[in-house]
Amino acid sequence: MDINLKGPFTANEEIKLNGVGTFDVPGSQQKEYKFNVYAYREGTATAEVRFTNPKTEEFIAYEVTFKFVAPSCIETLQFSTTCRQTASKVISVLNPLSSGANFKCQASTPDIRFSTPEFVVPPNSEATLEVLFRPIAAGSGEAKVSLISPELGDFPYLVQYTAKAAGLDKTIVFKAPLGSTDCVQIFRFMHYALEATTYTASIEAAPGHKSPTGDFSTESKDVKAEAGGKDGVEVSVNVKFQPSELGEIRALLVLNGAKGGEYKALLIGYTQPPQPQGPFAIAAGKGTNVDFQNPFTEPVEFTVQIDNPDFVVQMRSFKLDAKKTQPLTVSFTGNKQQGGRLMVSAARISTPWVFFLQGNP
Repeated sequence: MDINLKGPFTANEEIKLNGVGTFDVPGSQQKEYKFNVYAYREGTATAEVRFTNPKTEEFIAYEVTFKFVAPSCIETLQFSTTCRQTASKVISVLNPLSSGANFKCQASTPDIRFSTPEFVVPPNSEATLEVLFRPIAAGSGEAKVSLISPELGDFPYLVQYTAKAAGLDKTIVFKAPLGSTDCVQIFRFMHYALEATTYTASIEAAPGHKSPTGDFSTESKDVKAEAGGKDGVEVSVNVKFQPSELGEIRALLVLNGAKGGEYKALLIGYTQPPQPQGPFAIAAGKGTNVDFQNPFTEPVEFTVQIDNPDFVVQMRSFKLDAKKTQPLTVSFTGNKQQGGRLMVSAARISTPWVFFLQGNP
């Protein structure tokens, strides 16, 4: 009994036929003959099975046609991780051929990458490939991974994943005196999506805190990110802290991108008492404005004092709306160079704002 491959003529080692070499059938009887066929890639093939009587050399031949289809799934890969964190699985690839087998890796989602997108498995050898999963958005679902080889066909894998929402990406600490307007920190994050996107920046209340979120602001509400590559691209946003009360103030910076996911940073601001400013140079006979801003979130009555009579201010008290600025015009009447202090006080805090003055005749 012989089994021979009749086609395709280009087939070599990728199709294997195997069956017993002898087959006895009693007279006037029927018997099934089974043989094995194995293919490494999809396609069609034709085999001839010939039964020969060794005594009379009579034979009968059968032609059998096969259709080989790709497997639906070789293995299911399970992933569970947090957004923007990488989880990995290692799979083994065997090449039973006497020549090298080339592979190209493909995935149905950009969240899946490979330790190498293309590789070669040497003859009669085994290689390992690392499948990397780094999700951008929270959720669960399925995806497909394929290792495509011209020599061995497709190796399909099913991926089942669960991606949990990311926690805080960073904590940013600010320290600024009450009334400060120039305390700025930079929040940097990595944009991993393969497409460019625009993140919307917002300030929200920190969990468990009722601090005024208006003390924090971003330079822009729209933060643009270029398309991220294999390792992502860094994006930055300026965050400003302008305190309105003494003590600790907390808020949450939230950045939402339709294609990039969500990022959060905890903002902690420590407000210090007002710090002295100046000196402000004032020439004799000329008035100089010292700008004062109400740092509080409501209108406040302020009082003004000067500790040197050679300096004159036009007002001794004023009421100023929240976050508004009032210029205080100071004149110098002395005939020699000297210094002084302009002090602005409010009933709600014990430390006044002090502006050092430098008078020049």
